[in-house]
Amino acid sequence: MRKNGNTKIRKRENMTSKQLLERLMDLFDAKNESDLCEKSGIGRSTLGSWKRRDSLPKLSVIIDIADRTGVSLDYLVLGRDRQPTTYDPDTPTEDSRGLPAITSVKEVMAAIKAQSAGGLDTGFLEETVAAVVRAETELHTRMAALREYLSDASALAATQFVDPQPVDVVELAFVDGGEAEALTEEVTGRLWFRQAWLNEYGLDASRCAVIGVKGDSMEPTVMEGAKILIDRMRSDWRAGDIFAIHAPNGLLVRRAGADTDGKALMLSDNPSWETEAWPDDAQILGRVIWTAKTLVTE
Repeated sequence: MRKNGNTKIRKRENMTSKQLLERLMDLFDAKNESDLCEKSGIGRSTLGSWKRRDSLPKLSVIIDIADRTGVSLDYLVLGRDRQPTTYDPDTPTEDSRGLPAITSVKEVMAAIKAQSAGGLDTGFLEETVAAVVRAETELHTRMAALREYLSDASALAATQFVDPQPVDVVELAFVDGGEAEALTEEVTGRLWFRQAWLNEYGLDASRCAVIGVKGDSMEPTVMEGAKILIDRMRSDWRAGDIFAIHAPNGLLVRRAGADTDGKALMLSDNPSWETEAWPDDAQILGRVIWTAKTLVTE
């Protein structure tokens, strides 16, 4: 028995380093202390220090051991309730002795102070320690769940949301018929695209551009007033693809096609527009990859 001022604390056998060592030997199925150190990862000097000082390891070490072996902290520290106990915030507000249930370290400290004046009740002290252990177990469980959630969120972000790439919004005017407009390359803004999406379609953001569309020749595929992303690296004619074209009669968006003789054609998805021959001197600015339009006008 140790005396600390007027407070007497009885040292219980099931809280000694010897008893803890015996439990660890059993949990790790160790033949001797050297075998225990090898299987548990506990340093030989650390184990020796516990024995010499008759001290218990830090709570973080005990939590780690309990987590790895699947036993409760109550078992490691107090030698009871081998199976882990899940803390339930809806437990009764009083314990079996009629004392308020303790669910936090702050409450533990307040309870200890309240008992100190008349000397600590060893039974109360034991229950207090158990309450702290249960609270720490719950904290450990929730922290593990939080780490798993953050790990999953980080993995998702790494593949989909991080490193977005800017694509220049270029001031180009497309005219469907009528007098041609001059081609301009003024950058008026930027749109950001996920790197994962760019990778999926083999796009290099620095070689793409977002431009506006005038006219309804490609409706309903590309709506009048929509924005389109073009891949400037794909300028080779291919039937079925939609291209932004600088033609003699203006800046156009058309689908590439061919007649039965293999002659290249400019097709419109809007049936009210006529099919035209593909101009020999037409310049393909890029293949249309993506389109979007703001629906709200005000």
